[in-house]
Amino acid sequence: GVNIRVALVTVGKSVVPMVNPEIIEKSAKTEVCEEGRLRLPGKYFDIERASAVTVKFLDGKGTQQILKLKKMDARVVQHEIDHLDGVLIADY
Repeated sequence: GVNIRVALVTVGKSVVPMVNPEIIEKSAKTEVCEEGRLRLPGKYFDIERASAVTVKFLDGKGTQQILKLKKMDARVVQHEIDHLDGVLIADY
């Protein structure tokens, strides 16, 4: 009966549980990169995303965390938060 959003995100070489993640800052600089999805085999899309983000979330112990992420880590977080928001790469 609890409404939470959870994503397991690979940051560097660690898997980070993010409860109710929220991007609180995005860089003006963006990068376009090809992204795929396991449920869309063989389909790839060029997606423009912020090259750096700041994300606020609760960790697995319920402690608020804030991470500043760049490059691929920033892209992965944006991709996973899109899933939580019901947005797929095909929607771009």
